[in-house]
Amino acid sequence: MAFTALHRVLGMSPSELSMDLVVAAVAAAVREQADLDWKEKLPDSRDQAAKEEFVKDVTAMVNSGGGLIVFGVRENPATSAAEEIVDTGAFTDGEARRLRSIVYSAIQPAIQDLVFEAVSSGAATVVIVQVPSSVDTPHFQVRQGSLRAPRRFGAQTVDMAERDIEQAYRARFEDRRAKDDTLNELASRLLAGVPREGRVWLTAAAVPVNPRPAHLGRLSREIALDIFRDIRIQSPLLSPDNEHYFGYLDPNPRPGLRKWRAAVPTNGDVGVVEVHDRGATGLAWAPRPGDGFDAGQDLHVMFAHHFPVYVVQLLNSALDRLDISGGYLVQLMMHGADDSHPLYIRTFEYGHPKDRERLTPIHGFAPVDSFFNGGSFQDLQETVQSMALDVLNQAGIGAVDATYLRPLR
Repeated sequence: MAFTALHRVLGMSPSELSMDLVVAAVAAAVREQADLDWKEKLPDSRDQAAKEEFVKDVTAMVNSGGGLIVFGVRENPATSAAEEIVDTGAFTDGEARRLRSIVYSAIQPAIQDLVFEAVSSGAATVVIVQVPSSVDTPHFQVRQGSLRAPRRFGAQTVDMAERDIEQAYRARFEDRRAKDDTLNELASRLLAGVPREGRVWLTAAAVPVNPRPAHLGRLSREIALDIFRDIRIQSPLLSPDNEHYFGYLDPNPRPGLRKWRAAVPTNGDVGVVEVHDRGATGLAWAPRPGDGFDAGQDLHVMFAHHFPVYVVQLLNSALDRLDISGGYLVQLMMHGADDSHPLYIRTFEYGHPKDRERLTPIHGFAPVDSFFNGGSFQDLQETVQSMALDVLNQAGIGAVDATYLRPLR
């Protein structure tokens, strides 16, 4: 279910987008809003001016916090009120790809999360474009070598002045700082109350760019169980014959403060997984120490490969189960038992661990920041391998190992 500009202006409860909503808006002569734009017809691929107008409308909407552009509604030019439904004709996946391509190539930073939904009454079809909010505002329309930053001002579209652009950049950086603080707090709370046991811990905290809507209420136990079940399944991102350590995740999660939490209490590993009502997620893992390893300083190289798999597995499930739009900001960390001592990722030669003297010590692990928004299996592979490489590079390891991660094709 969604709560959109159409629901708000009509005073309706959250529901799926439908032709009934559009019909009701026309009957009520709903006027355009900052987050609601009426358009009579879709942009013609042969009409350059129409394509540029579409790009301008999308850019203005995303710069104003997102909203809906509804194609197939004629408006009153004097009042901007919806007057009549006009059939847009059949809307195919190919047409959606064409419109996404127009937007992707003409807006910087790029906007990748447009959602096109065709709704029909049988006699007519209307296309609703859901424009997301963005953490990367201001976005610019690229037009004939020049840049412009339009935004919505009520029902009108105007170009942002220099001061507006300056304020938008300031808001972007402040928002990123706030999200960094949220990630740090989430990671800290994740380990609160967990016996550190003098071991190396891997942690991941993730916050959605667009939090799960508050109107959806508390996260149900059933949805949390589905997410926890997903992470227990052996991931095809791992190479064959690699053990899936989160397969031991407790199937009975516990409620917390606006969250659900499950643990890996057995098999020599200790782990925690959290899913919060607003969509934030966290994962912490202290893998079993290897033979002859210092439990507080040494991490088996296999676990440095596996951890990003579990992170991506969790986030991919959360995106799907929680209807998160806009993706996740993610931060991975590696913690030793004592911050005064370096960490080591232990690699092997001829089946035996290399001596520490031949390894690169990690003096203060640098957080691995990433962005995740799902995608194809290859997209997931690339995300996992990029995260793993950022971890491994800090220990002087130059490549991921196909022994642990399924190779890219």
